[in-house]
Amino acid sequence: MKSALSLLALLCGTGAVVPAQQPLAFTHATVVEVRSGQLLRDQTVIVEGNRIREAAHSGAVRIPAGARVVDAMAKFSIPGLWDMHTHVLETSHDNSGEEPQGLNDRERAFRLLIANGVTGIRDMYTRVPLSTVALIRQQTANGTLLGPRVVATGLLVDGDPPMFPASIVVRNAQEAREAVRRLKREGADFVKVYSRLSRDAYFAIAEESKSLSIPFAGHVLDSITPLEASDAGQASIEHIYCFDETCYSDAAEDDKRYQELDSDSRLSPAEKQKRHDALNGAWLAKINIDYCARVFQHLVPRSIPGWSPRWLMVARTPASTTTISSATVASSTCGANKSRGTQSIIRFYWNGQKCNGTIGYRSSRSS
Repeated sequence: MKSALSLLALLCGTGAVVPAQQPLAFTHATVVEVRSGQLLRDQTVIVEGNRIREAAHSGAVRIPAGARVVDAMAKFSIPGLWDMHTHVLETSHDNSGEEPQGLNDRERAFRLLIANGVTGIRDMYTRVPLSTVALIRQQTANGTLLGPRVVATGLLVDGDPPMFPASIVVRNAQEAREAVRRLKREGADFVKVYSRLSRDAYFAIAEESKSLSIPFAGHVLDSITPLEASDAGQASIEHIYCFDETCYSDAAEDDKRYQELDSDSRLSPAEKQKRHDALNGAWLAKINIDYCARVFQHLVPRSIPGWSPRWLMVARTPASTTTISSATVASSTCGANKSRGTQSIIRFYWNGQKCNGTIGYRSSRSS
């Protein structure tokens, strides 16, 4: 869509963006009805305070007295978007002096999110104190800070030694339960589990999280499978490399080949990328699609509302498809991405609804 303006993305039922004192009227907009895919033309959207009071055809809407009127002719109105995996809150809070407005990194990131229609974020590694997160929420609510709604995890919960120093390190089930209690007490919205937890610690986190009614999400550990994570109640799987071992048998050997290639200093970047792409193609050919389909079929009904969906990916050669839970999942052509590895346009499932998305695999392991 050309000339798209995310009107509802800026004022989508939340004071986290622009808590207007006077009513706002966006007139003659084209509203994107995302549930049906329809474009509702010549609509007027009335916003009062932090709520959308009315959205209907312009001829049927009475604009409140004293409202600020914004002509949205030839613009598009969409619901606010959520970025479900960010690391925004850990950015520097120091003014660099290079920005004319004197904005710090977090404020710049917040403005970019809002400008792109993102009115909510899920921060997946919150190294700032959760009391700071509460202050950010207060500032966005009262209009002193332009930013999205924030859902935050607090520190990672990892095993010993942790992958990142700024983590809550747990060595056994008792310490794992205490970590969940601590995060709940400090105000975390959910618990993020990380790769080096032991099995005992992981399942203790699952039990304690359920007991305290706080979700847990994050990585699939080195010591468990995606199916075990799903059955334990993990709300989301944040990266899909965990499906390597699940969907084909040569994962360990291929990982060794990738590591050798990445460490080969004799190769130029272009040659390294060429060989990387060749390995990706060989990797796709080894996937056991029938077994993967059964895995995905197991995961689909366990999607949890309000959180990132289980990533359900089928990566095959172009124009190939497979059927999962009476619905078709297809992969497009895989193309090279210089910085993130091969990308595959896929369809994934969110509470039984089919959505399009882009997922990278064979990319660097990040938090």
